[in-house]
Amino acid sequence: MSKAAVSRYVNELESRLTVRPLHRTTRRLSLTANVELNIELSDRIVDIVEEGFDLAIRIASLRTSTLVSRRLTNTRLMVCASPEYVRAHGAPETPEDLMHHKVIAYSNLASGNEWYFQGPEGPVSTRVRPWMYANNGDTCCAAGGQQDQDK
Repeated sequence: MSKAAVSRYVNELESRLTVRPLHRTTRRLSLTANVELNIELSDRIVDIVEEGFDLAIRIASLRTSTLVSRRLTNTRLMVCASPEYVRAHGAPETPEDLMHHKVIAYSNLASGNEWYFQGPEGPVSTRVRPWMYANNGDTCCAAGGQQDQDK
């Protein structure tokens, strides 16, 4: 995850909590309270109780659990391609067209290879056949750009 993304998430968290647990300048980061903070950034699915986490921010729905949760915000997934890929292979016109494209997929996606879209007529789903999976969104994006450079 990029520094900018982490900074944005910390800003959003501070806004929602209405406290500033971190004092940030362009050169330094420090705690404003007597708290030990250990931030682990990971796209893997963790058992927060088993692994000893006190707090987790997840980009997913919390399945049946005894944990207390609160929605911080909504996220959207998007299908994207580099301009070079589109020039070489064309742009998909419909979700079904993705079956004929070189798809890089996020491996922690709950729906797996069945992708769901909201179309003008309502929900639509299609099955994709990725050539590569990664458990990190930045890696998926980087691999898409690298694929174009490997031609």
